[in-house]
Amino acid sequence: MKRYILKFKYRFLLICFLILLRQLFLMKSNFLNADAITVLTNRNLHSFFEIILFLSVTWLVIIVIDRVVKVREEIFVQDIGIDVKDNLSTNLVELDIEKYKDNSSGVYQSWFNNDIQMIQEKGLRNIFAIIYSLSGVVFSRSEERRVGKECRS
Repeated sequence: MKRYILKFKYRFLLICFLILLRQLFLMKSNFLNADAITVLTNRNLHSFFEIILFLSVTWLVIIVIDRVVKVREEIFVQDIGIDVKDNLSTNLVELDIEKYKDNSSGVYQSWFNNDIQMIQEKGLRNIFAIIYSLSGVVFSRSEERRVGKECRS
């Protein structure tokens, strides 16, 4: 898997960057929500509407990034699947006929269909899910420390 990710590393890094950017905007939206509640309890309606405007723009950016990431992620996963199939078919074409007959045609069909689909679903998509999760944890912990320092000051 590492070989295929490295082959498409710039696309992979772009997707990772967009995921991190999305998570940062999500963190910002959480703080804007808290600020909106605080300002509303202080009965400052003008500031509340400003925060709601910023919150709306933040969520618009999150939605756009989500759409771009989903499309880019799908293209990335499909391209890796195509590359795996291409490498597999090249290896099968170059295989000696006696070695080819060691497995049934069902085995080869399984490699082309089920196994590659499993790599895409359980391998590549989970990598992106882990990046989403870890970045969310890291960003929330760093903000928690920052807010904690501000409260002590």
